[in-house]
Amino acid sequence: MRHRSSLWGRRRPQIVDWIRANFGQVEIVPTEIYAEYEALQAINPNMRSNGRGEQAALEVLAYEVASHPELQALLLLEDSDIRSREFVRLLPERVTALSTGDLLHELESACRIQSSDQILDEAAARGSQHRKAEANDCGRACASAASRTIVTTE
Repeated sequence: MRHRSSLWGRRRPQIVDWIRANFGQVEIVPTEIYAEYEALQAINPNMRSNGRGEQAALEVLAYEVASHPELQALLLLEDSDIRSREFVRLLPERVTALSTGDLLHELESACRIQSSDQILDEAAARGSQHRKAEANDCGRACASAASRTIVTTE
């Protein structure tokens, strides 16, 4: 868990700034999964825990879908995550999982961006510059490049 903690530490200012910039649109939701994690950490601080983020997402999505009968949700995932994660199959019926690549192709089909391949190539180039965090960098680069393209084409 130390790796994730140090990762959070490095990215914390960016995450906090993003939450502040999107205040009112972002909600931090307590989950039973996180409460359980905190209790286990108190017992054994060296405990490793995998998949709790996905479990927490499922918990929140299941609650929201059950609470709002008309809700249709979209869960945007890294391309590698959507292919390898079992939890995608466990999503509630009204939650659609979509990869960043598929989102970009849909935006291109709707003429909202010029080229999904160009954005994916740019993201891959950025990701290859930072091999350690390639998957995360690629996803952020895709989202960033797509949002810049959408804003400039409107």
